[in-house]
Amino acid sequence: MEENRDFQTNDENKSQNESIDLDELVKSIPEQLNISQETEPEQMAEPEKPKFEGYKTNSLLFHFLCVFGVVFLSIFFVFNVYFKPITVVGQSMLPTINAETLSNEDTTRTDMVYYREKESYTYGDIVIVSNEESHYIDNSNRDTPVNFLIKRVVACPGDTITFYFTNKDESKNLYYYDISVKNSSGKVIELNEESYILEPMYLHFDKTNPVIYNNFYKNFAPYIVNELLPESERKASITIAENCYFVMGDNRNNSSDSRAFGQVAYEDICGNVRIQVKYGETIWQSIFKALKSYLSVSLNYLKENL
Repeated sequence: MEENRDFQTNDENKSQNESIDLDELVKSIPEQLNISQETEPEQMAEPEKPKFEGYKTNSLLFHFLCVFGVVFLSIFFVFNVYFKPITVVGQSMLPTINAETLSNEDTTRTDMVYYREKESYTYGDIVIVSNEESHYIDNSNRDTPVNFLIKRVVACPGDTITFYFTNKDESKNLYYYDISVKNSSGKVIELNEESYILEPMYLHFDKTNPVIYNNFYKNFAPYIVNELLPESERKASITIAENCYFVMGDNRNNSSDSRAFGQVAYEDICGNVRIQVKYGETIWQSIFKALKSYLSVSLNYLKENL
């Protein structure tokens, strides 16, 4: 009986020890769980930094530089290859070009124009004429050679341009004249009364010094100032040769042009003005004005023809 009691006591002690160990194990589990739960958020809060973080920034910069380069090269091509720039010097095209200049020698308040060659030119086109071979103005005695001229087309191949007397200012010895243009079929070309010119054309002819203009404009001036002729006959006509143009400046009384040096050959015309950048303006302002003018003309045309 005692042995059985001892055995029983031992079993009870054993079961108590096992229950104690089990309790401790159960108590330790939450602690382990708490540790793991506290550790995981810390690991989530500080994720590992990507190895190529700077790659995206460099990639965006690279793409930006590529786009900028393409835009820059496109603008350079348009305004230096497709359109060619030239700075206008002188006042022969007043009031259309160089309106802010103070004299013919003023090189600081000038306009810039962009021109482009085309197959043929027409009335009113403002063209750039090459004078590098001195075909039109003699550069031999000039300190600064005139390599290019800028003028307006007033007569085309096959046309006949007529200069005719209109009236006289006795007090100033000014003989006013005008022009008319007919094509090869005899049709009169409308020049819109040449609203773009600075002032009416005149010849200053003083009988005491008769060489001022009648030698300079020798093709027609002697007829305009000849008071022995009836007014209806005080005129002279010039027929434009094939592949040639008659050009004049808008500042007619201060322009060396086809009245003096004759007709201009097509091969000497570099192109016609497409964009004019006036003194004090930017190229973008000029483009906007050109587009606005083009849209206005197009809209008026549509209104008249619809």
